[in-house]
Amino acid sequence: MGAKLKSLAPYLKAIMRIVRTQKPAGLAIGLEAVKTHLRLLGYDDENSLVASYVDSACEFIFQRTWKVIQSASYTAYLDDWNNYNGEYSYNHHYYRDYRNYKDDCDIKIKMHPVTSLDSIKYYDADGVQQTMVDGTDYFYSINGNFARIKFLEKPTLQDNRYDAIEIAFTAGYSDQFGIPDDLIHCLKILVADAFNNRNSQTAGMTVNENKIPQSVDMILANNSLKDFG
Repeated sequence: MGAKLKSLAPYLKAIMRIVRTQKPAGLAIGLEAVKTHLRLLGYDDENSLVASYVDSACEFIFQRTWKVIQSASYTAYLDDWNNYNGEYSYNHHYYRDYRNYKDDCDIKIKMHPVTSLDSIKYYDADGVQQTMVDGTDYFYSINGNFARIKFLEKPTLQDNRYDAIEIAFTAGYSDQFGIPDDLIHCLKILVADAFNNRNSQTAGMTVNENKIPQSVDMILANNSLKDFG
C-alpha cells in the first residue's frame, strides 16, 4: 500500500482545490421569470423554496458543463507550481482529465466564464506569503473556454506546505443576458421538475441525475466544456 501511495504522490499533489469564498449576490435569473414558468406569479409563499431550487440547478449545470451560471468569488489552492491542468476538486466533487497535462500554460482554471483574476499569492521558502505581480511574475488570459496562467518564474515554496499557492478569481455570468438561452431554459426545467416533485426531495437537494428530463440532458451535453479541457 505504501509503495502504491508513493507512486501516486505526484498526481495527488497536482490536484487543484477550488473553494467558493463568497456566495452569489443574487439568483442567476430573476425570481419572477422562474415563477412565471412555474405559474406562481402573485404567490410569494414559495419564494425561498424556489430560490433554493435555482441554486441547486445552477450547481448541477456546473457539474455537467463546467459553466458557472451565478457569478461569485473563488480561491484555487495548489500545493506546488505543477498542477498538470488535469485534476481539481470543487464542492466535494472530484474531476480528472489527464488529456491535456502538457499545455501552453502552467495553470488552467476549468470554470467558465472566469471574469477576473484578482490575485496570486504563495508562501516563500521562509513561510512568508508573497503576492505576485501581473506582467512581471506572470501573464494570464480569461479569453476562451478557460482562464490560463503562465508564470515567468516559479519561486521556491515553503517545504511540505499544503495550499502553498492561492489564486483568487471571480467566475460566473455577470448577468442573465450573458447566459446561453438554452441553459436558461434548462435551468427552468430543472427547477420545475424539483418543484413538482418536492415530496421526494429536500429544498436545495442535489438534482437526481438519473431522473432528469431527456431535453435537459441534451442541452447539458451541447454546453459541456469537458471535451475542451
